[in-house]
Amino acid sequence: MTGKYILGVDIGTSAVKVLAATTDNGHTRVRGSGTVPGAGFTKGAVTDAAALAAAIRAAIDCAVMAAAVPQTPVHLGLGGLDIVSQNSIGSVVPAAGMVTGADIERACGAATVVAVNDDQRILHVLPIGYWLDGKPVAEAPLGKSGQRLEVETHIVSLPRSLADEITVALAPRGITVASFFANAVVGASVLADGPSCLVMDIGAGLTDLALYSGGKIVLSASVPLGGDYITADIMQGLEIGKLHGEEIKRYYAKLGRDLSGRDVVLDCNDFGTTDKQVDYDFLHKIVESRVEEIVSLLHAFVEPAISRYGAEKILLTGGSSLLPSVGEWTERIFLRPVKLAAPGDGLPAEYSHPANTASYGLVEYAARLDLGEKAGGGPVRSFFKKLRQLI
Repeated sequence: MTGKYILGVDIGTSAVKVLAATTDNGHTRVRGSGTVPGAGFTKGAVTDAAALAAAIRAAIDCAVMAAAVPQTPVHLGLGGLDIVSQNSIGSVVPAAGMVTGADIERACGAATVVAVNDDQRILHVLPIGYWLDGKPVAEAPLGKSGQRLEVETHIVSLPRSLADEITVALAPRGITVASFFANAVVGASVLADGPSCLVMDIGAGLTDLALYSGGKIVLSASVPLGGDYITADIMQGLEIGKLHGEEIKRYYAKLGRDLSGRDVVLDCNDFGTTDKQVDYDFLHKIVESRVEEIVSLLHAFVEPAISRYGAEKILLTGGSSLLPSVGEWTERIFLRPVKLAAPGDGLPAEYSHPANTASYGLVEYAARLDLGEKAGGGPVRSFFKKLRQLI
């Protein structure tokens, strides 16, 4: 087996997923995977570092065994409210009166100095716009003469304390962290379809968002909303446990969309139960009302950016996007075409699934960086404050 080994670890609310891959001359091949139930990570916050480290260790062991590859330093992807995304402009004077790659890097560095505090660890610095002597230019103005270069960047960071906490917890288990990434960025990077689109990766406890304009990410975020809220309503409405609620949610997702108003009764019994005969219309009301609320909240958050930058289509991915009503409500509320998306180019069919978008994005992103590519305010805080109060 030739090439460099890559381990991408997607830290999710419901599961920790690891893809083991090799990369050789820009070609990435997934060799195996490992998935274990999530632990110590709730809605994007580390609640038990030791439990999280144990889950990551178990998932890595499964992946390296399935792929028959050695363990290497891992690339961790995560989301949550601790991930901070913002746009900032940096300005420099081209050193030789002509713009070079070093000048663009200095401008990006200036943008981070202005926007990011020392207690934050920078994950991505993504250029999204350029100005030369005050005039906008479409692409990086390499080789052009000018006295002032300005670069607008999309910067993603997380608290150093969080990165350190995870790194320290993993060290006794023999795991070294090569890099941290934001799932919203790396997942969208393997799905973006056209220069103008919104990628929504809806998981169990988090939804990762990435808005593309002109082929560049202009907004990314990780919102604590996902399929777990639907499951919680089913649990409460039917007075059952979480595993049973998850099974009923998946059962509902497979049913036809024409059962409303037909007095259909569903057999929702599980092992140890004999009395869960559920009226379809009752279950329909539980699921649809919660899905509508989740999609409406996501729309309220991202609509100001869409109004500014535009979005021709919505790409839905993530495990919870498989619920048919998620796509239906998204199209109804966002008033844009909606497409269910999954990573696919060169990926074996067994891994080409919406639930694997973030983990596959991790290994692809890490592979591109290995080739030398760059890693890629107020209203947002107000929205998250309201969201915390609601939850």
